[in-house]
Amino acid sequence: LDFITQESTVPDLRKYTLRDKAEGPRHYIDMENFGDVASIPLPFEEAKKKYDEKFLADNGTLPWYIQETMTKLTKAFKDKSEVVRYTAAFALGDIGPNAKDAVPDLIKLFDDYEDNVRRNAAIALGKIGVKSEETMSILIKALKDSSSSVIRSSVVALGKFGPNAKDAVPALIALL
Repeated sequence: LDFITQESTVPDLRKYTLRDKAEGPRHYIDMENFGDVASIPLPFEEAKKKYDEKFLADNGTLPWYIQETMTKLTKAFKDKSEVVRYTAAFALGDIGPNAKDAVPDLIKLFDDYEDNVRRNAAIALGKIGVKSEETMSILIKALKDSSSSVIRSSVVALGKFGPNAKDAVPALIALL
């Protein structure tokens, strides 16, 4: 909570101190002004070709900003610093279901040698909520991790999947 409180003013600093005019539109999108959802280009470069700069500034760029942020965070998984890797995993979890494209990269983090990275990968998978066979498999495998924090986080993540996590029941019982 202290971190969130401390960092909550960063967008305002970028907007007002640095005069970053792109900051505001990163936080919303007025979908009704974009027309049919199926016609909205996914890559931001294509959106910039279709809509002029003023239109995007007035109507928001949130989905493209999320994509850009996810790309930066998944690249951070390769950083030498444990802090960078576990912070990136945690931040992806905070994006929630919109970070579903990052799940394969999060799954790779379960091979990381640092407990904190694996723990935050499990937390992120729970928050993102992709209930795939691969996600379930890695979380069940993580129940045998050498780190109790990884095990705990995996249990919580599996719990968020509800009945979809029924395959985890034997492994969960074995923990008792």
